[in-house]
Formats: sequence, structure tokens, C-alpha cells
Amino acid sequence: MSGTEAKAPRILLGVTTYNRLETVALAARSLRHAEGLEEVGIVVIDDASEDYGLEALRPLFPPQTEFVRRAANSGRADYAAHGLMRHFIEKRREDLLVCLDSDLVVARDFLARIRAAWPATDGVLSLFNAHTHPGAPSGRGEGLLVKEAVGFAGTVWARPVIADALIHVVPTPRFDWDICKRLEETGRAILCLENSAVQHIGMVGQNSRFLTSDYGLGFADDHWANLAAIQEVTLFGARKEIAALRRQVETLRKDVAMLRVKAAVAALRKKG
Repeated sequence: MSGTEAKAPRILLGVTTYNRLETVALAARSLRHAEGLEEVGIVVIDDASEDYGLEALRPLFPPQTEFVRRAANSGRADYAAHGLMRHFIEKRREDLLVCLDSDLVVARDFLARIRAAWPATDGVLSLFNAHTHPGAPSGRGEGLLVKEAVGFAGTVWARPVIADALIHVVPTPRFDWDICKRLEETGRAILCLENSAVQHIGMVGQNSRFLTSDYGLGFADDHWANLAAIQEVTLFGARKEIAALRRQVETLRKDVAMLRVKAAVAALRKKG
């Protein structure tokens, strides 16, 4: 490597988990098939899951994974993300943090795509082109959008950007939005891959429902681990949503029947 060639940034993949072991297993299976995984660090921080302990997570992830379990549940996904960022700053030495929720599958080449896009960024990159956060051409290269705001899922952060956020942004239920506001204040553009390198499979969770969940536009990785995961959660989510709708319809029918009975009783009393 020449003296003028930039050194490749060291990458840490951060995964926050809380219950939903079946979904975690699907995401971890996808991650294990990623190219170049042996070159990066991995940390899994469990948010005091009630359904399992770290012994259930260890077999799912690659051997270099560091496992941490919080003593108590943080209360929200935003607080868990804040804890991951603090761990990155205080305990790790990598240059970049990739926030991988436990319900994201990854394209096999997602690490290569991070490295290819990173020089164009201001220290922030989203791998997840969520349909709920519209973007515009960034002018910084083909396939790169600029967005006003993004969620934490599938984002990449430079160490100085995280350090600044931890100083100036208080963890609240709007932590992701407030960080985006801080990025705007400091003149940092939020770039996003036009074709997502990660996809959301968490159809049931704190911020997710089957019919309203975020999905990543342009995700086209056709590895069997990803196709199988997406198919499984789609079918499972559809069945759960249909069952929930049926329960709502049945409740409405009962309510209507009760109203009719009350109306009939009232009419009889009026006649009497």
C-alpha cells in the first residue's frame, strides 16, 4: 500500500437483541453467509431478554462475536441503540459501527458496499433505503441518495460522529430523530444506498406490524438464507395479521349485536 492510499476503516457490527429468538436466528444465519465477515468485529448486546439467555445466542453468531447482556431492560429500542453506541466508544477500537438490528438480513456483499460508498460520506451511511424516508440524488456518486432522516436499523457511523452525538444528544424515544437533527446542525449529510444492502424481517415488534413495517427498497440479494427468511416471516406475518383482523371483525359483530339488542329493548320500553 502506498503512503497516499487511505487505510481501510476497521468495522464493528453491532447487533441488539430482545426476545424473538426465531427472528434473531434467521438474521444471524444471513449474517454468517456474508463475504469478508472474518475481517470485522461483532458485538451482540442483549437487552435483558426474558425468553432466553446468552447461551441461546452464542451458537448463532460467528466465533469472534463478543456477547454482552444488560442487567435490566432499557425500555425502548432507542435506548438500546444508545447503549450500543456507548459500548462502541468506551469498549471497542474500531473506526466504524454498523447498527444491525436483530431483525435484519444482509446482502452477501454488504461489507464491500460499505467500503465502496464510505469515502463519499460525511461519516454516516444508511444501508436501508426505507420506503418511509424518501431520498433524493446526492450528487456524490451513482446509487447514493441523501435523506433528511433515517432510523438506526442498517446505519453505519464513524467514531467521531458517534462521540459527538453522545455528547450533544440526550437519549429519548426520539433519539434517532434527534441525532438526525444534530447531523443537520453540524452540516453532515445523511447518505443512503439506493439499493438496500439489508432487509427488514421483523414483522412483530415494538415498532413493527406486518402491514405497516418498513422495508428496504431495491434489496435484491438472492441467497437462499435471505429468500427463505423473507418468505417465512411474510407467511407468518400474514397469518398473524389475518388472525388479528378476524378477531377485530368478531368483536365488532358482537358489539353490533349488543347495540341491536339494546335498541330493541329501548323500543319495547318506549311502547310500554
